[in-house]
Amino acid sequence: MASGKCIICGKDVNDGTLVQDTAVIRAIRKLKGRFGMAQNNTLVVCQSDLASHAEKRKRFERQWVTNLVLAAGLCAILILLPLVTGTGFNLGSLILAPILAGLILLLPVFSYMPPLVQINAGMTAAPNEMPMPPANEMPMSPQMQAPMIASKPQMQIAGRKMPTHAKKPHSAQSKKSKAKKKR
Repeated sequence: MASGKCIICGKDVNDGTLVQDTAVIRAIRKLKGRFGMAQNNTLVVCQSDLASHAEKRKRFERQWVTNLVLAAGLCAILILLPLVTGTGFNLGSLILAPILAGLILLLPVFSYMPPLVQINAGMTAAPNEMPMPPANEMPMSPQMQAPMIASKPQMQIAGRKMPTHAKKPHSAQSKKSKAKKKR
């Protein structure tokens, strides 16, 4: 539970459920900051408004999916209809289709309701952070589990081991020993 301002009723709340800091919320905060209207409140949903929030969030998700299907259908019609009717390729519809689709997809933003922060039992995470498992529990491929140190340096390309032909550097001692052997 956190204290902040309820996004449903607008009251200052001492115990509410945190709202995720999504891209839409960040964009609104940035715009308000540019216009000098930012209050930088912690956004929460109070306990009495949780049911109302769930209903509004469900409505927003339904509108988003509906508009996505509508935009995809409109793009398909505007791009494919000239080809199907035999009038040929139409550059105007190719330009107009993504513009109209973008406008249709922006409509649900006006009724946007952000999701709540979900914290699993025993795990705490900040909003928009994906909790990572400990390093010793990270899944590893069989190639990564194989011993990393070999007796000779080798390169591995596409699963095949390729020997490296590294020459030993010439040192001053080896040159002297070669000079003695020649005498």
